[in-house]
Amino acid sequence: MLACLEKHLEQLKREGLIKGWHDRKIVAGSSRFQGLDQHIKNADIILLLVSPDSLSSDYCYEVEMQITLDRYKNHEAQVIPVILRPCDWQSSLFYVSLSSYGSLPPRFTASSAL
Repeated sequence: MLACLEKHLEQLKREGLIKGWHDRKIVAGSSRFQGLDQHIKNADIILLLVSPDSLSSDYCYEVEMQITLDRYKNHEAQVIPVILRPCDWQSSLFYVSLSSYGSLPPRFTASSAL
């Protein structure tokens, strides 16, 4: 799915409008969590990729998602949730937080485009 998402974003990269980054770009020997946290804390736009895997990961759910939502609430970053596969996202932290701000479209469903 990541390769497919990157294809969709490639034109924006070419135009210099975005720079892509994900955790697979962490250099061997680096602290995975420090690199991830640093990029989340510096991003202007965050694609929040939601799947059963991300919701079941304690680190993703309790750390990454919390940093992301805090930055959103403080108007430091735009957050775009992307539901990759069907999962229980309606009861998740991001849904409760973003819906309280009226930030989710009314027909928010899993993406089949990726």
